[in-house]
Amino acid sequence: MANGRLALAVVVAAVSAACVPGQGVLQPNTKGEIAIAAAMPLAEQDVLATWNGARFAVKRTPTVRGYRLTLRSFDTSLAGLFDPAKAVQNMKQIVDDPTILGIVGPSRSIEATYEIPRTEAANVVMLSPATQDCLTIARPDCFLPPRTVNPTTFFRVATPDRFQGTAMADYAARDLTVRRVAVISDGPGYGDALADAFSKRFAAAGGTIVLRRSVRLCCTTDFAALLQEVKHSNPDALYVGTGTTVTCKIRGQMKDVIPTDIYFLGPEGILDDKCLKNASEYLSPRMIATSAAPQERSSRDAVAVVDAYRKAHPGPEDTGPYTFAGYDSAGILIDAIRRAIDTNGGRLPSRSQVLRAVAQTPAWEGVTGTWSFDANGDPTISAVHFYQVQGRKWTYLADRTVNE
Repeated sequence: MANGRLALAVVVAAVSAACVPGQGVLQPNTKGEIAIAAAMPLAEQDVLATWNGARFAVKRTPTVRGYRLTLRSFDTSLAGLFDPAKAVQNMKQIVDDPTILGIVGPSRSIEATYEIPRTEAANVVMLSPATQDCLTIARPDCFLPPRTVNPTTFFRVATPDRFQGTAMADYAARDLTVRRVAVISDGPGYGDALADAFSKRFAAAGGTIVLRRSVRLCCTTDFAALLQEVKHSNPDALYVGTGTTVTCKIRGQMKDVIPTDIYFLGPEGILDDKCLKNASEYLSPRMIATSAAPQERSSRDAVAVVDAYRKAHPGPEDTGPYTFAGYDSAGILIDAIRRAIDTNGGRLPSRSQVLRAVAQTPAWEGVTGTWSFDANGDPTISAVHFYQVQGRKWTYLADRTVNE
C-alpha cells in the first residue's frame, strides 16, 4: 500500500510540474493561448481518472479558432485529502490568470461550496463532472452557496441526486407495476431527500406509500421491529433512501419476517459489493438500485472516443466512473469557447462571453449524453441508470431519462 501511495504521489507531482501556470510556450502560427483549469483533489485515484478524461479532451483539440488550448491543473488535495484552504488558494490563482476562461471541476459537492463564491465573483464558468447533491436548487436540507450572477457560473453533467428517487418511483409504478410501497430513510440530508422525492413522485403516479420511517442506521444491526412494521403495512416493495450499505442488512433479515420476496429498491448507496454481503443469502433479481454516474453512450462517435481513450490509457486505474464525464465537461467548455470566439468576431472572448456560451449550449453531443442546461445549471435531460442483482452481483438493467 505504501508503494502504491508513493507511485500516486509521483504521478500527481508530475501532473503539477507539467502544468504550472505561465510556463506554456506558444506554438508557431497561433493567435495566443487559451487555458482551461482542472481543479480537483488529484491525490485520489478516482478523481485522477476524471482528470485523465478532461486532459484527453484537451489533447484531442490542441487549438481553437487559431488559439492554442492548454489544460492547467490545480490540485486541491493535501496529505491525500481535499483541503479547503488549498482550494481557495487555487481559485485565487485561477481568477488571477487571464488566460483561463473556464474550469473543469469540482469533483464533489463539498469542494463546490468553497469554490462557487469565488467563481461567481469573477464570472469564471465551472463544469462539474461529478457533483450530484444540492448546489443548484435551495431546499431545507441543502446548503446553497450564494448566487450573485445570472447566468450562474456553476454547471454540471452529473444527474442531480434527487432524480434517483423520482426515477425509481417512475420505474416502480410503470415497469414493475408496484402499487404499495413502504419507505424508510437514514435521516436528514441525503437519505430523507431521496425518500421524500420517491414518495412524492410515486403518489403522483397513483401509488400508495403505506409506511414512512426514518431510522438511525448507524446505531443498530437488528431490524426485526422495523420489519414487523413493514410486514403489517403489506407492501409490494420496500424503498430505502440511504447512502450506506448497512441498509442491506435489512434485506438480509427480511426473509425471517416477510414471507414473500417483495422488491428491495434503493439509490446508489446500496450499489456495492458490501451491500450484497450484508444482504447475506437473501439475494434476488428483486433487488434493484439506481445510479446517477454518467455512462458512455453507444453511438459510433462515443464508442470511438472511448476506444481511443482506452488505447491511450490502458491501465485499469486510468478509467473511473466519471472519466468520460470529465471528457464531456472539457468538451462543453471547448465548444463554448469556440462559439464565444465566433461571436466576438474571431477575437479572444471574455470570461463572461464564455459563461453565456455555456449557458446557451445547444444540445452538444458528448460521450455520456446530449448536453444543454437549465437556468440552475443542471442538465435539461438527466439519465438515471438501473442495476439488478443477477446471481451474486449487480448487473446493468436499464436507463431512464427523468425531469421534474
